[in-house]
Amino acid sequence: MTDQSLTKDNASSIPSEGVGEPFANKNTSFADKIRNTTKMLSIDLATLPSPGKRGDYPAISIPEELHRKSLEALARPTDGKIDEVHKRQPILSDAALMEHLSAPPSKIKMKKAAREANTSSKRSTTPRSGGISSSLKQIVRIHSPDLIWISEPMIHFSNSFCTRLRLRMMSTDAIHNSTNTRKGNIWLLWKDSLPRPVVISSSTQAISVEVDNSIVTGVHAHVLTINRRDLWNQLIPISQLNKPWLLIGDFNAVLRIDEKKGGLLPKANAMSDFWECVNTCNLIESQSTGIKYTWCNNQIGHRRILCKLDRAFFNSAWSNHFGNWSIKALTRSKSDHSPLVGSTTSIPKPHNAPFRFQKMWLTHTKFLDTTKHSWDTPIAAGNKATRFAYKLKRLKEHLKWWNINVFGDINQKMQNLEKVVHQAMQESDDDPDNLDKLSHLLQSQRDLDVISSQYDTFIGQKAKIKWINEGERNTRYLHTSIKVRRNNNQILQIIDDDGRMWSSQPDIKANIVKHYEEKFKKTRSDNVPSLLTVIPKSISAQDNTILDTIPPKAEGGLGLVRLEILNKALLSKLMWRIYTSKENWAKFLRAKFQSRCGNWINYYKQSSIWGGLRWAISNMKDHLGWIIGDGKSINLWSDTWCSTVPIADMIDLDSNILHLKGKVSDLIVDGIWSIPLNVADILNSAGININSLPPPSMDNDTLVWKPSLDGCYSVSNGINLYREKLQKPAWPAKIWRHCIHPKRSVIAWKILSGCCATDARIQSRGIQLASRCFLCHSDGEDDRHIFWDCKFVVDIWTWVIDLFGFRRPLDPLNFNNLVECATNRSAAIQDLWTAAITYVITEVWLHRNSCVFENKRTSSHRVKQKILANFLECSILMKSDMHNRVSDLMIFSSLKIIPRPVVSSVIHECFWIPPAIDQLKIGCDGCSRGNPGNAGAGIVLRDHRGSTLGAMAVGLGICTNFVAEVLAILLGLEWAKNLGWTNIWVTSDSQAAIRCFIDNKVPWFILTRWNSVKEGIRTSFSFVFRETNFAADTMSKRGAYLPLGTKESFDYRPTFLSVENPDSCYYRFS
Repeated sequence: MTDQSLTKDNASSIPSEGVGEPFANKNTSFADKIRNTTKMLSIDLATLPSPGKRGDYPAISIPEELHRKSLEALARPTDGKIDEVHKRQPILSDAALMEHLSAPPSKIKMKKAAREANTSSKRSTTPRSGGISSSLKQIVRIHSPDLIWISEPMIHFSNSFCTRLRLRMMSTDAIHNSTNTRKGNIWLLWKDSLPRPVVISSSTQAISVEVDNSIVTGVHAHVLTINRRDLWNQLIPISQLNKPWLLIGDFNAVLRIDEKKGGLLPKANAMSDFWECVNTCNLIESQSTGIKYTWCNNQIGHRRILCKLDRAFFNSAWSNHFGNWSIKALTRSKSDHSPLVGSTTSIPKPHNAPFRFQKMWLTHTKFLDTTKHSWDTPIAAGNKATRFAYKLKRLKEHLKWWNINVFGDINQKMQNLEKVVHQAMQESDDDPDNLDKLSHLLQSQRDLDVISSQYDTFIGQKAKIKWINEGERNTRYLHTSIKVRRNNNQILQIIDDDGRMWSSQPDIKANIVKHYEEKFKKTRSDNVPSLLTVIPKSISAQDNTILDTIPPKAEGGLGLVRLEILNKALLSKLMWRIYTSKENWAKFLRAKFQSRCGNWINYYKQSSIWGGLRWAISNMKDHLGWIIGDGKSINLWSDTWCSTVPIADMIDLDSNILHLKGKVSDLIVDGIWSIPLNVADILNSAGININSLPPPSMDNDTLVWKPSLDGCYSVSNGINLYREKLQKPAWPAKIWRHCIHPKRSVIAWKILSGCCATDARIQSRGIQLASRCFLCHSDGEDDRHIFWDCKFVVDIWTWVIDLFGFRRPLDPLNFNNLVECATNRSAAIQDLWTAAITYVITEVWLHRNSCVFENKRTSSHRVKQKILANFLECSILMKSDMHNRVSDLMIFSSLKIIPRPVVSSVIHECFWIPPAIDQLKIGCDGCSRGNPGNAGAGIVLRDHRGSTLGAMAVGLGICTNFVAEVLAILLGLEWAKNLGWTNIWVTSDSQAAIRCFIDNKVPWFILTRWNSVKEGIRTSFSFVFRETNFAADTMSKRGAYLPLGTKESFDYRPTFLSVENPDSCYYRFS
């Protein structure tokens, strides 16, 4: 801030017309011009020009002595400012500023003005109601201060003047910095119940007094920066007294640029000096409410200047002694300054203070034990998440109790240990030869060090300062940081919805509660269906379907899941646990919601969860199946156990039969089927062959979830089941590659999904818009034009294709045609080419937006440079390898990125190994045309001489490759067992299928058959390469063309089948 902009008493310049040469300098005051002339006494004031205006008041410079005598006679100070400090009452500081009360007429004689002033003084000894006395009385009456600071009173001090003020309960004495030759600019008044404050220091810019072992400094700083430096130097010794200290008043400087409005910018060196003083003295700025700018020059228009000159500071000791302390700047009334009212703010600690874990607890020897004891105590709750939540809540309460009763108050422990160390040191010094006393001293010092370390940890965590090195003592700094943050976080004033201001804590609390009660209060709203017809239907049915579906990434989505679908999947998960769990809560729910015959009830029952469970039961019914054990848990008619659907859904049954407690166990006697004739007739009428029923295992019945291979329900299974399926496009698998940054992939997804706000799409929403391409300036802009057909974009596509050395694909140009350009190239080149396509369309879209919204000019060179820059990111993310070719190396060189490693092909020798004597080797393979698609299984049987004993091709219908591989192994084992072989060696080129049988974790739908076939035989499983399993591969491909369940078997080697030769070597390239 400039020194000139802070001057509050600049006189207006006097026009020079008609006054001669002595008045030619307009910057010289009128009084100075009078002093410089010998004709001063002969000048008639009536002939002088009219005075200029200072704000709304006339101002004229007159001799200082005459001005002083007039003010004393009138007992009306012109400019005044009051800073009052209340130390013991809730109000700690007030400040009031008085202004010029009487305005002299524009044209009077100087002698006449002085004469009238003296006359007025003789008539009345009490200032008028509009003067300083009325304002002081009002402040004292409202705030009842302990101390009152008056800055810049503009009159000489006199005890008679203080007596005439008649301030209630205030002393008639005062402390000031007036001298015989100079008016004082700082006065201090205090309550008569207090002893006279002791003056510590006094100067023209500040007075410091000590009251009740606390120091209070009243400040009225000089307007010049160089003079204010004397004040800053005077404050430093006071800060070293280490007593509670408060500074309040007019500092005539700002701390921040935003604290001044209008005029020139604040001076950087003035703010720097101010900040240096604040930091050197370790002062904390008091939080301020009310008027932001405490001073105004009372001008209008562009000449108006506002500043925050008046403020208060205090040190940490003051904050410890008086608590939360703040000031309020009142409105400016009779002065260009705002009065300051300082007070302590009593903010009670909330009863529901949040729990905070203290790092210092970790240093206690018993902390881990008490935590483990609380955590290991069992809780009677079935759900793991519920148990975890209850344990956390219990541990929190336990740690609160432990902190109070075991760990103790860290401050009190430190004080006690300091006394113990002091006493032990004295005792050891008195008797230095006593080793016990020395040992006691050392132990006490170690205990004090531990407590001090805990205290430092506690203060550091509370201050939230993370950059301080551990082990360094920064207690004073941390304390100050805590107080500054606490001071800044206080809510001292709010303005309600009606514009009223509230500053007391009860009022603030009541208004905040009222605000949120009104905000969340339920209001009734009437639905008006006719308004729905006014809303335009800007989204087509296709767009609405896409928005509702939210497909996974493979189907063109972002991989998000609708909450509705997720809720259904989770409900099904809960229902699955009710079906399968043996815990008491599941048994209770089954008993509550099932009838006596074991069926789920279909009527209303008061329950908060039955509605969701009933939905889950109806939707899961068709996907549940049973693996027969002893049949005691399987309902004969309503469960799926011998077909794909329950028997009750296949034929019409008598209602009396359905309500019977028929169980599958009723049809099993001594581990074999014993089906009555009437039940056999029902099964035959449903198309079930009783002779093909799997033999019961006589173990526990197993409920399975048919859509999964392992027979267990999972949330992912449910999501995939309940969501709507869409056709899989080709581009999602390309743009979501690992080598492309997700940010670019999202923009590419938006483009290829047709979600960009092109002109054509905006017009389709019913918005009238003149369409124009901002890249080539042609008429019309849609997805096809802006990304593929625009002349601007065609030039970029040509440049990218030439950069890779590819041949331009045939028109029309699109994403799929461009991807095919990298067919049969290395994985690294395919990654780079896919990234290049993604970068082109994304950078073109971003460039188009910059032209539309930022008014930038089109530049293909800028787009090309950004595309090249993106390849560096791609080279870091990609993991694929390049071929050992010159063409690959040239592409990496043109893109200016580091080439990827070259992995040479490795040649492996493979042999077909015949089985041992009396051992049968089964070559198995499965294939699926489409995965899933039409599938087939191929089996080839060979003995130890390499002779082909049989070959089989089986049609499996629609299934995946994995299911086909597993079924091929199972079919081969069943065929070999039926032929009488007991020592069987199974080979397959599917590691996953082989691992299933080795680990005995086969899919649920073949579990019964696997358990049946493995009894009585000895099996071994091996993984072989495809190069030595081509005979079974040939049979599987033949079976893929057969209908479901059709078998084509040979007990010899068919002519079309070539088998592996034991004496030949086969080669595998990898």
